[in-house]
Amino acid sequence: MLFWRSKINNKLYKIFANCGIYNKEFYTFKIKDIEEKEFGYSLKLYNVPGLSYDLIEDNLQSIQDSFPCLLEYSRNHLKGYCSLNIITKDFNKKPFDIVKIKNPFEVFAGYGVNGMPIIINLDKFPHILIAGITGSGKSRLLLSMVLNILLNNNNAKLYLTQIGKFDFECVRYANNVVDYATTLEDANTMFNDLYLEAERREELFRKNKVINIAEYNKKFKDKQLSRIYNVCEEFSLYMPSDDDSDEERQLKQTCYAKLLKLGKLGRSAGINLIGCLQRTTADNLNPTLKQLLVNKIVLNQGASKISSRNVLENDLAVGLPTGEAIYFNGNEYKRIIAPFIGDQEIWDLGKRCGYKKKTYKSRMNKEKSNPLKSNNKIKHKDVIFDNPFAKVDPNMVFIDKTFLPPIGQMEKAHITPKKRKGRLD
Repeated sequence: MLFWRSKINNKLYKIFANCGIYNKEFYTFKIKDIEEKEFGYSLKLYNVPGLSYDLIEDNLQSIQDSFPCLLEYSRNHLKGYCSLNIITKDFNKKPFDIVKIKNPFEVFAGYGVNGMPIIINLDKFPHILIAGITGSGKSRLLLSMVLNILLNNNNAKLYLTQIGKFDFECVRYANNVVDYATTLEDANTMFNDLYLEAERREELFRKNKVINIAEYNKKFKDKQLSRIYNVCEEFSLYMPSDDDSDEERQLKQTCYAKLLKLGKLGRSAGINLIGCLQRTTADNLNPTLKQLLVNKIVLNQGASKISSRNVLENDLAVGLPTGEAIYFNGNEYKRIIAPFIGDQEIWDLGKRCGYKKKTYKSRMNKEKSNPLKSNNKIKHKDVIFDNPFAKVDPNMVFIDKTFLPPIGQMEKAHITPKKRKGRLD
């Protein structure tokens, strides 16, 4: 064995001993297949009886600080080993470039430590969360994902929501952008349309005896369904806060409930959720949302170990440099370098996505109709459901109420005003 391999072996075994990574007989993981890479070293850890790979995951931060290095970790349950990449060299930040995507269900997430693109398979892991404090680079990373989808996939459909910011202005009129919402009311309309589309697709799958969009597109190549990306700039904007009015609180609850339902239906229907979250506290990232967003790209969490642990189960995201992130999908940890995009380059790339002047559905349906007047037609077909939290008169007609019931109990209706003769009481 070469000297550097022996040195890494001895160093790791010493760290394992001090971290308590051994069984009752004081045996630890066997280190094999050590190779030198452009970023540092790669190796495999083979298991021994009485040990769990959870010990490696729980002690990743201690191993990093003791080596010192940065780590990438992935496990292979069937082959009985886990892979460990030991990163000892600085990352080279790369400018944004169009990364060619072979399949419509794949999304470019950034570059790995070896300079190669990291591609996320949304058929396997359907939704993406990008988390990080202000200034960590999450908005630019999200924008680079959107641009790469638009410049790669001519068949994709994007629904964009951004409240209070205007990062998506460069692509708002792109050919593949179906809807663009900048208010809670518009977002509510958009989520309603997406939910109805998800139900329509599920009914289509049932009639054609297929399970999901992948099987349907494989069976009917001449009438394939498009992949839909529901991109939300900040999830917390749909969570009620103490200073909200009753109307705002109700509207936020409506939007958030629909987002969760879309997340549950999304994988089979081909509707993928991609969004950002600034604070990953237990209140903002509740267990339901955390479970739905399987792909987690976590940028700098500042000095908050609690936020890092809530999203990653460890401290790896504490103090990350701007533009660097940890990718975790429940099975592996990878280092991601977000591509750098200049301000002017954003607008230049946006022009390459096509330009089509349009009026969005959310704007068309913003005008409210009076259901009591027979000459007014309600243009938008809303999902009708009961609100278990609101005190309302059951005789009143509501076009849109708050929480969605479980799937199968939803009553869909297109409200058609009744013509009445004489005076209205």
